[in-house]
Amino acid sequence: MMTKRICGLLGALLVVTAPAMASASVTTAQAAKGADLDTQVALQGYLIKALGGEHYLFRDQSGELKVEIDNALWRHIDVKGDTPLTLTGKVGNTRFGPEVEIDHMQLADNH
Repeated sequence: MMTKRICGLLGALLVVTAPAMASASVTTAQAAKGADLDTQVALQGYLIKALGGEHYLFRDQSGELKVEIDNALWRHIDVKGDTPLTLTGKVGNTRFGPEVEIDHMQLADNH
């Protein structure tokens, strides 16, 4: 009886943890465009254009992607078009297409 309970418990744990493993982080703009909603994203690249409000155009080696950066995340970071950044967040969707909602922003290590 004890063995069945342990197996049953392990089976339940596997079912619970399997979805978490399926939502792996993506690291390029191109991959983020095709990722499912709420997929975790870690990007390294550049903000090349302000689109209005908290929306920006991000570029890396794979392409361009719209991102949303809350004003509170700027923390006195001076960014120009050639300032390399590391951005993390999750994939969201707007009426204009996919967008990454940024929850952390910092200067890239090489800057």
